Parts: sequence; C-alpha cells; structure tokens
Amino acid sequence: MPPMKDMGAAMGLETELKLRIPANRPRTEVPRWLGDYDIGRGAQRHLTSTYFDTPKHKLRRHGLSLRIRRDGERYVQTVKSAKPGELGRGEWEMEVDGDELELDKADDTPLARFSSKGLRRKLKPLFKTSVDRTTLPIRGKGGEIELAIDRGKIACGQRSTQIGEYELELKNGYSTELFRLARAAAQQAEAELDLRSKAPSVATLCWKISRMQSRSASRSRLTLTCVRRRHSGRSACRAWLI
Repeated sequence: MPPMKDMGAAMGLETELKLRIPANRPRTEVPRWLGDYDIGRGAQRHLTSTYFDTPKHKLRRHGLSLRIRRDGERYVQTVKSAKPGELGRGEWEMEVDGDELELDKADDTPLARFSSKGLRRKLKPLFKTSVDRTTLPIRGKGGEIELAIDRGKIACGQRSTQIGEYELELKNGYSTELFRLARAAAQQAEAELDLRSKAPSVATLCWKISRMQSRSASRSRLTLTCVRRRHSGRSACRAWLI
C-alpha cells in the first residue's frame, strides 16, 4: 500500500472477488492454479484489522463497513459501501493516528449521514482479524489482477477461528479475467466463492455469540449445542466467519 497524504478520505472503487480456502492448506508462494499467467514479484506483510458497528449492526444493515487496519507502523481507517449483487464497491481510506476511530475524517464518505453523536457513542469493535498476507501481481490476456493470499484468524470476543482466503482484485482490464481466475481456483484448489465481505458474514456469528454470553452458562451451552446439531457445528461457524 503506497503512503498516503494526510488529506482526509481518498475515494476509490475496488472490483474484487473473495474465495474461501481450507485454513490448514500447506503454504505455497505461488499457487499452481495460476498456470501460464505472468506473475510478478510477491510481497509479504502482517495485517491486523478491527471492524466496528453498533450493537444492532446499523452499518451492516445499510451496506457499509468500517474498519481500522494496522499495516506496519501505519493505521488506515476505511469505509466501504456495497449493494447486493454488485461486483464493485466504494472504498474511502484515510490515515489515522492509532486504533481509535477518527470519524471527523469520514465526512466525505457515505458514513457521514449516520455520523450523529448518538451513533458515535454506539460504535464498538465488533471483531478483529490478524492475517499474514502474500500479494502477487498477475497479468493475463484480459487485464492486471492482484492476488492476496490471507492466512490467520478472526476473533470475536473470547472466541476465534482460523481462516484462509484468496482475494482477487482487478487493477486494470476486464472483470471476466477475475472470474476466469476464480474458476481455476475453485476447480484446482477447492476454493469457494464468497460474494460477501468479512464484515456482514462475521457479524451474524458475533451477534449469536453475544446473545449466548448474555445468558446463563447452562443456557449458553444448550444454545450452542443446538447450533451445532442444526448446522454441523464447527464447519458451519467457519462458513459464517469467512
């Protein structure tokens, strides 16, 4: 990520696809399913991100997500907007001083219309991710794509689970190139397409956990057992998280 000037929110439009992969898959610097694509020099870094929302998930219900990501010594606050069925998403990034929200810098984003004093007080950390990311620039006949390979964990309260993910972002060219790569990953690497971003998919699980923790210990155990019986337990939790 190139350095940013301190000038408020920088708006962009990202076109990307996310694919879940088994978290225990052996690490490889260059996935075999890339085939004959022209692959540039890769880069590695560790990323920690905190996602925020209200207890009633107001941002998620309006198609927004809000996070602060630490990348080395830099902290970047990001607002994203999306509509169901659309491939592209609006993205606004602003550099901040640390892991505390600086909502005054988000005045030029869709978050501004919800930025009342009441909402500011209600926004709390919802979940955190900690991943080791490998990025590879890829050039194909139809465009240029950046592949990000994430491995790490998502934590919600005292509970966490391991995650693995491919993220394909179109940098230049046609979106058909994204789907061509996604199809190759699905066929050769057991990757599963996920059109949701992290925030909406994990919010459901966090809401269930918060309800469990607010009840008595015996009642919480009963509720968790019911979830396991109905949705195949641990594998279902991973499906919600990733």
